[in-house]
Amino acid sequence: MAPEQIPMIGIGQDVAKQRANETEDQEETICTSWRDKIYRNKFIYTVYLAIAFGMLGVCIGQRGPSFLDLQIITDTDVERGSAFFTAGSAGYLVGSLVSGFVYDKFNKVLTMFFFGLGLGISTGILPFCSLYGLMVAIHLITGVFMGGVDTCGNAELVRTWGSNGRSAMQTAHFAFAFGGVISPLMTKPFLSPLPDVINATTAPPNVGFSGMNITVTSAYISSNSTLTPTEEKQATIVFYAYLFSAVLTTFFAFPFLITYCHEKSQTQTAGEATPGPPNVSCAVFIFTIGMICVTYMLYCAVEDSFAAYLMTFVVKHLHWSKSRGTELTSVYWASFAGGRFLGIFFVKFLAPVKLLFICCTSLIASLITFLVCAQYDKPVGIWISSVTIGLSMSVFFPTGLTWTEEELLNMSGRVASAILIASSLGTTVNPIILGYLMDEHSLMWYAYLLTAESIACLLMFLILLIYARTFLKKRKQSADMTIEVKANGFSSQVEEKFL
Repeated sequence: MAPEQIPMIGIGQDVAKQRANETEDQEETICTSWRDKIYRNKFIYTVYLAIAFGMLGVCIGQRGPSFLDLQIITDTDVERGSAFFTAGSAGYLVGSLVSGFVYDKFNKVLTMFFFGLGLGISTGILPFCSLYGLMVAIHLITGVFMGGVDTCGNAELVRTWGSNGRSAMQTAHFAFAFGGVISPLMTKPFLSPLPDVINATTAPPNVGFSGMNITVTSAYISSNSTLTPTEEKQATIVFYAYLFSAVLTTFFAFPFLITYCHEKSQTQTAGEATPGPPNVSCAVFIFTIGMICVTYMLYCAVEDSFAAYLMTFVVKHLHWSKSRGTELTSVYWASFAGGRFLGIFFVKFLAPVKLLFICCTSLIASLITFLVCAQYDKPVGIWISSVTIGLSMSVFFPTGLTWTEEELLNMSGRVASAILIASSLGTTVNPIILGYLMDEHSLMWYAYLLTAESIACLLMFLILLIYARTFLKKRKQSADMTIEVKANGFSSQVEEKFL
């Protein structure tokens, strides 16, 4: 249950002093309230939410390493297989929007249970969909449940703790990253080995990935090839990995059902209200939110695509083994999780603007390093740059939200929804573009496109920064002066009445 709001004592009250008192009371409460049953229930429920986020990270994290095996199951190439990621991203967007409506209309704990249960069941079904259309459809459905768990989980953290839930929120998101770290390791033992290859001299030059003079296999021969495959369709046992994560996800959904049955007689209260949009004109609001959305769309396109296609790139372009590619994916997720953990402490010493600038510039430098090392086949550089890429991207999303609240727009419901839609749009469209470029031109477009998008993201951030420090800052100062004048005038009227 969310803590009660402290009422305003009077006009002209010292807000800083009040917040300091709230912080002292909060620290005293945290130290002494473990004996309180309500606090214990909230803590245990937060553990359930953190585990749900961890399982969400597991389900998302295994898609990249298993992508080649899913191609084997459906007998598709990279371009057609990219529809799996696109469908998942589209489903994630639909799930986020639908869950927002369902969350407000139905019991919130029970909603978490159904989304978690649906995610577990759909994950277990996914590797058995050998038909291409069915595989795309199950990715869409699984994405809906993923978006539901993500949206409702964040809302439940706010509802449970109110303004005192910063540590709970960071813990839950760290659990998500940790799930992404262990997921490739869980999937690795069940990945199929690379099949025997056909001699490159017997294959036409346009077979497989164009622009590459490499050996190909029957699993990836294009439909326009006249060659007869020399081997049967390769088998895969990746379904064991999906079943394992499905069982865990389903199992950890039931604590929400138990919580609902135990507390269904209690009245559920909502968390603190989200502040409304600032007092700006419609044109200013649309222009500002539009630039914010473009920035997030570019960032999320880079973040999602790098992890999703990393293993495919190193296996097909650098000729690494699947095992080595899985280890690289795990290292990336580990750096991402480590950066998210360190971000808890960095935000105390660095302003959001400085941290965002560091993230953008280090991301560009890391992607350029990755591009050069991939071009000249430098494995050590690939490992190092993958780590720095994970560190650079780890804190961008939450730090960007903080900066938006402080200098751009209040994080109202419509602002948050617009950012979510833009983020999902980036993760939906980018795989289509990237898959086409990698399959029809060169696999190096994986590095080219992501580097270009990261540079565009930095440019959008700089434009937003200049815009915020000039135009929006002046409007905000003018609005604050107006509010202060009105407050002083109202205070004078009150004093006159009492005198």
